[in-house]
Amino acid sequence: MDAQYQEPGADQGTGGVANDRRIGATSDFERAKTYYYGRQKRNSRTKALEGKDYFATPEPLGAKMVEWGNPSGGEAMLEPSTGHAAIARFFPDNTKNTFVEPSGALISEAMVSADGRFVHGDFEDLHISNKFDVIAMNPPFGSGGKTAYDHIAKAVVHLHDGGRIVAIVPDGPAASKQFDKFLADPKNADVYVSCSHVRACWHEGRNAHPHHRQDRK
Repeated sequence: MDAQYQEPGADQGTGGVANDRRIGATSDFERAKTYYYGRQKRNSRTKALEGKDYFATPEPLGAKMVEWGNPSGGEAMLEPSTGHAAIARFFPDNTKNTFVEPSGALISEAMVSADGRFVHGDFEDLHISNKFDVIAMNPPFGSGGKTAYDHIAKAVVHLHDGGRIVAIVPDGPAASKQFDKFLADPKNADVYVSCSHVRACWHEGRNAHPHHRQDRK
């Protein structure tokens, strides 16, 4: 699944150890680009298996989302809609990782690429007792972004104090109204925007934690 293309060269066939060392020196972002370009083109069959309102996260963006979450060793991390693990595969090995995914086909694929606890089901059903320090998510958008902000509102209640949310959310007038409604909710009084930039990223947090947004285009 993670095959990488290499130009023919004189160093080919020199042994697996040398090749492993070269791959190990590659950055997460560079490896993410190989995953992205190497993925099979989606068709009607694969779309049906993936489920409704599923849009895969580009792996390079997934790698940056984990970086923006700034996880530390021992922290608890969550991806609520794991998909094929475009974000989850970049979760560190020294964090306590949980992945939630309703599609049986996608969660099976994610298990190959990510390490942690896998929950086969809907994020809406995840018990509130599950708390995390970093949540990286690409939620389903729904109509006008309502589903996206419903998922983000639920993610907020799963945060430890000082936790961070990194999320891809929709842009546009309807989605902006959903965002304003989300921030105006008294339950989200501790949520704040620490940085905002259209088509780049913005940060939002609860009790001094950042939340990042990358508009889908």
